[in-house]
Amino acid sequence: METARPELAQILFIDFVGFSQLFTDRQHEIKQILQSEVRSCPEYQRARESGELIVRDTGDGFAFVLRSNDPEAAPRLAVELATAFAKRDGVFVRMGINTGPVIVGVDLDGALNVTGPGINEAQRLMDCGDAGHILVGESTARSLVGLTAWSASLQDLGEHTVKHGLSLRVFRLAKDGAGSQAPLVRKSAAPEAASVVVLPLSNTSADPDNEYFSDGLAEEIINVLAKTNGLKVIARTSAFAFKGKNVDVREIARALGVAHVLEGSVRKAVNRIRIAVQLILASAGTQVWSERFDATLDDVFEVQDRIATEIASSLRITLVARRNHTPVPAAYDALLKAKHHLHQSSPEHALRARQYSEQAIALDPSYAHAYSVLAQGYFYPVMYGAANAREVLPKVREIGLQAVAADPTMGEGHAMLGLVSAYLDLDWQAAGAHFERAMADDPPSTDSRRYWAFSYLLPQGRTAEATEQLRRALEEDPLHPNLHFQLAVSLHANGQTELSLQQMNRLRDLHEGVFFPHVGLSVFHAALGDYASALAPAKRALELAPWNDVCVATYAALAMRCGLEEEGRATFARLAGNPSASLAIAAYHAMLNEWDLAFPLWELCAEARDPRLFTTLFFYRPVLKDHPRWLALMSKLGLPS
Repeated sequence: METARPELAQILFIDFVGFSQLFTDRQHEIKQILQSEVRSCPEYQRARESGELIVRDTGDGFAFVLRSNDPEAAPRLAVELATAFAKRDGVFVRMGINTGPVIVGVDLDGALNVTGPGINEAQRLMDCGDAGHILVGESTARSLVGLTAWSASLQDLGEHTVKHGLSLRVFRLAKDGAGSQAPLVRKSAAPEAASVVVLPLSNTSADPDNEYFSDGLAEEIINVLAKTNGLKVIARTSAFAFKGKNVDVREIARALGVAHVLEGSVRKAVNRIRIAVQLILASAGTQVWSERFDATLDDVFEVQDRIATEIASSLRITLVARRNHTPVPAAYDALLKAKHHLHQSSPEHALRARQYSEQAIALDPSYAHAYSVLAQGYFYPVMYGAANAREVLPKVREIGLQAVAADPTMGEGHAMLGLVSAYLDLDWQAAGAHFERAMADDPPSTDSRRYWAFSYLLPQGRTAEATEQLRRALEEDPLHPNLHFQLAVSLHANGQTELSLQQMNRLRDLHEGVFFPHVGLSVFHAALGDYASALAPAKRALELAPWNDVCVATYAALAMRCGLEEEGRATFARLAGNPSASLAIAAYHAMLNEWDLAFPLWELCAEARDPRLFTTLFFYRPVLKDHPRWLALMSKLGLPS
């Protein structure tokens, strides 16, 4: 048996980016891919056969410890593996390389094991990067800079602060096409202490239909907490992504980048409610605070505020109490039902959301938040392509004005007015003013931030700013599918094609059962001229959303591109007689480079004020920016070419 002893080694630390956010079956699939590529790597095989390699499985990746005097051993392995992983669709890894002390010994089962500060430092280097990065520590870089084969492949990125406030000098390795050259986004190595996710509260009522109330109460607590500066609060979409799943709180906290988790239950019976909640420090799995509240529905606002205050106090943050209006309890109950339907994202549920919002307003005409939800209930179907923009957006404006009249400080109302100014009026100056007012909230809501980025900054050609704002929004709501999609589109419009494709693949992995990541991937590949790679995601999108005209058109065009002409024509025929399919038919012609047929249809969409047109045009801007009809279309939309 080998005696534990310290020695100097090279360490290559690898993990799959976003692994903990994937469903279990996808995690298993990714792990099998990683293992297969590692086993087939010649450098891995050589090191294994020579006996100089120890491998430690880390769950979402591997730590390779090379007991070798060759300074090129770990970098060679990193480059070979990065090259192999880059060929696998949807596989995003990052790497850290360090030369440092390790302790080699055996574990309880007598198997060879390795620990030590050298491994910790390799992991901290890796944590500084994102998908595709190969980051190298100073000790390894010093050994490589004198070697002709490596010196030109290293870039000094300076000092970066990592876990426990330590500072590491970081080098980026990019060689033979392996290793991303994207800039590092400086991040904290550990979750901020003042950070929390409020999970959906379990409905323990006898009536399962009371789920709207337990969900709504959790969302209201999120909204109260989110108004507090210095406190990181995960937004609703990501917090609710774990609903109904048996996931350990440590995994949830890790996936969302927070230190604390609030969970609990709600029991509602007639006019009485019982709420039990507990705040957990995720890293230790220990309870920080817990309480049970028995109250009437009339007291629900006081209970919400008490819960939020106790959370803030436990995290040593001062809660800013800013409830401008206490609604009538019956109106509040109606609005919780409205929001429950609004989050279902379908035209039918949007209708129910409008009906319940109108009930809330009838019961309490000063309820500003009810006007905001009503405006969203009208706006969302326009974005699905299920409602006529010219008919509906004036109604959204009317309701938005009522919202800001009821509460001039509410940013969401100004954000809705900004959307109408942009998409209906094409008045970008007015849109900018409304969005600036929405962003003046301290702090602004995640929705206001993403509307501003995607519906104002990006159309204005301010792609770098849009990308940065969408990244910030993702920190607040890291599992939101629309945000991932919008960031991918923004990266593409900003000329960062590799990163945009990675982002869209990441979205597909997170939300495989949602159609738009797949149609987005197909359009991305088609825009790059890779029609063979575009066909499979287009087919999957059509399977998931056979009712969506853009999915129909995209698959039809790609089938034609790939020689499946009979299938392509038959699929395209499904759009015949659809008076609202102009955008989809334009997409079909655009994928076939039939620009003379696509542009007149895009011009019709501009006249109809279809907001989906803007997303389509972001895809084609890099290809068509010099086309004379493109310049005319941008002028028609009041946008820079």
